Amino acid sequence: MHTTHNTVAPVTADADPRPAFAPLQTTPIGPSTDPHHPLTDREARRLVNEVRTWARQFDAPDAKALVSAMNDMERLLSWVWTEIDESVLRLNLSATASTPERADSLRREAIGYLCRWNNRRPPNRG
Repeated sequence: MHTTHNTVAPVTADADPRPAFAPLQTTPIGPSTDPHHPLTDREARRLVNEVRTWARQFDAPDAKALVSAMNDMERLLSWVWTEIDESVLRLNLSATASTPERADSLRREAIGYLCRWNNRRPPNRG
């Protein structure tokens, strides 16, 4: 009879313990109707930064993709804020325009900025 001997050495896993990751915590925003805490670009920037900072703690493709998405979101938000700011500027300037025609032109430009962000065509100028 043939005897089998176990020649496999016991293996111990010396894996590093999983690092502790901070949980995602974001600052809640209030209702948009709260007159004491209006929602502004600050809240949007803070939320983007909180998510981006949280994702940076991970060394994984999905986390890097999330950081990249937050960078893109920040660029989009900056673009829309600029469009709105340009629109508001033109509306304010239209109130003191030198002629009614210039006031109309400034208002049309203001509407154009807002329509561009909403991917809508501005109304006919006729």
